[in-house]
Amino acid sequence: MSSTDGKRHIALDYRRKNRIKVYKTIVQTVILVCLAWLLVHSVFDIKKYEEPDKAGWSNKEGFIAISYFGLARTGSPNLIAKSRLDQHLQALYDQGYTTISQQDVLDFYNEGKPLPDKALFLSFEDGRNDSSLFSQPLLEKYNYKATMLSYAGKMGSKEQKFLQPKQLLGMTRNGYWELGSNGYRLAYINIYGKDGRYFEQLEEADFKDRKGVDIYNHYLMDFLRDEDGIPVENRSHMEKRINWDYDAIHDIYTEKLGFVPGVYMVMHANSLYNGMNRLVADVNSRNIHQLFTMHFNREGIAYNDSGDDLYNLTRVQPAPYWYTNHLLMKVFQDTGESVKYVIGDERRAEKWVTMGGVAEFDGNRIVLTSPPADKGMLYLKESDSFSDIRFTAKLAGNVVGNQSVYLRYDRNNDTFIRVSLIDNEVIVEQKVVGEDLVRIYPAPQDDAANSGQQLVQEADKANGQESNEGTGRETGQGTGRETGQGTERETGQETERETGQGTERETGQGSERETGQGSERETGQGSERETGQGAERETGQGAEQESVQGSGVEQEQYPINIQATRQVDITITGEQLTLVVDKELLADKLLVADSIEQGGIALQSAYSAANRHDTIYDGVFDDVAIVTAPADGSKSAQLYNNAYKGFAVVTNTLKKAVNAAMDWAIDTF
Repeated sequence: MSSTDGKRHIALDYRRKNRIKVYKTIVQTVILVCLAWLLVHSVFDIKKYEEPDKAGWSNKEGFIAISYFGLARTGSPNLIAKSRLDQHLQALYDQGYTTISQQDVLDFYNEGKPLPDKALFLSFEDGRNDSSLFSQPLLEKYNYKATMLSYAGKMGSKEQKFLQPKQLLGMTRNGYWELGSNGYRLAYINIYGKDGRYFEQLEEADFKDRKGVDIYNHYLMDFLRDEDGIPVENRSHMEKRINWDYDAIHDIYTEKLGFVPGVYMVMHANSLYNGMNRLVADVNSRNIHQLFTMHFNREGIAYNDSGDDLYNLTRVQPAPYWYTNHLLMKVFQDTGESVKYVIGDERRAEKWVTMGGVAEFDGNRIVLTSPPADKGMLYLKESDSFSDIRFTAKLAGNVVGNQSVYLRYDRNNDTFIRVSLIDNEVIVEQKVVGEDLVRIYPAPQDDAANSGQQLVQEADKANGQESNEGTGRETGQGTGRETGQGTERETGQETERETGQGTERETGQGSERETGQGSERETGQGSERETGQGAERETGQGAEQESVQGSGVEQEQYPINIQATRQVDITITGEQLTLVVDKELLADKLLVADSIEQGGIALQSAYSAANRHDTIYDGVFDDVAIVTAPADGSKSAQLYNNAYKGFAVVTNTLKKAVNAAMDWAIDTF
């Protein structure tokens, strides 16, 4: 049979054609079913939350509360990356944490009902679309329940980043979500600029630039004051102003949702019941008790015990830059319960000895998390006899913090040479036997100011592109942060106006003004409180807190939430050290002590005093590589290398490029 006949035969083979049609139909059907499943799942949210079996709950001690501001696909200075949130929730899930509902919290405090052994109250603040979009799959993955908080003033807003009533109600349908409130609005009062400018009140959209601000307060947290700190409203006016916001919360939620959410997290955290003006605190407290069933008033500590007040609960807000072990270290700090930290690549981890803190090995990255107010340290095994070497790495932790490299470290005699990046300043120190630590390279990095300014600009840009709620929350964290060292500076200089002249005005001229203008209510029943001993407390401690709120980040050289990657290249040969940072020669053949001849390599992380809100720090060391540096110039030999190699380099580069392109597309379109 000819080839032509064979082709004709195949063409006429109807059975074969039918089989092909069947195969195509099956493939098309499978594809359509998959697409339909995805469509139905996304539109109708078929998957439902599975309620835990509460019969085995026996915990009558307490629970942790964790709240996130917002999410982004790959993260930003103010928004946590979806992948990092996944890591956080995975770690909590692996620790055995079970999420609890608002009703569980109420029953725990009001009826003494038990909670799961490890109980977690999870929430997302500010009612952001991205929080719902990126967290929903994770809640389903871990069968976790969370509370979404919103601002009543954003109900009906055309801003696409905020969830609207229909969306909020839809989120609650399948059990993964409950609703809460951050209040009516995010607005600011009593704003004092460093250049002498004063604003009585600004809405969030008008208050994006914090750099020039010295003092400010949140809308519900004080009397309105003039540029001299003197109240411009009496008690009646203050109460009417604050009551209006709470009335609006009630009316808007009732109209839009059909109910007022039970959970409240006031802006600004840590102010109420903590030294603010008592009259202002009273009107807030009265409204909160009338409207809400519980109040997370405090921020900074995760653990709530059975003796806490249902209207003075606390939560912790993990910053976007917190690695998983940072969160676990914080949980350990607040609860005292042991946790199982994340190690990552155990093969890479085996090459190091942990001398402090905990380390995670993730590909080419080593994340060294310090214990609270202490140092994290790793020591490279079999490096005791290293002498003439070249060390290279990318230090990629937050700018505000301490990342150090130890060279020729003799653990027995405590001698070493140390190169540190502390709050964006490069420092070289040495320690010889029997002597104190000596700084041998004290000059700040030549471009530190420029790079720092760039980082500040990047933070401002990020804050502008995202929601001001995040920026406000940063300074909110500053409140707790600035009650130590920073407060002394402020009470010495700035609060001289508030507690010196200002107090004098409030207890003298100021209270005369209030008394004269009809504050008989204040100076009659409350006069002793306002103009006597109580005024010292309220205008002293309270004003101190105001200055803290406004100057929290400003008093630090750089924003605490900014990450930067610095390429460090150190060569030590004999008694000479050469240091290059970001391809810039900083120290050429710097003399070091001849008695420090050899020793091991160590990495260290430690928190900075500039970040008084968080005493845990993640040092990040990428692409750590060590080779010999022979004095005679002969060929070097590799001693250690944690960088990606071969195809992994291409894969990682491609992944970064794709992520950058997707982020650009999302931001642009």
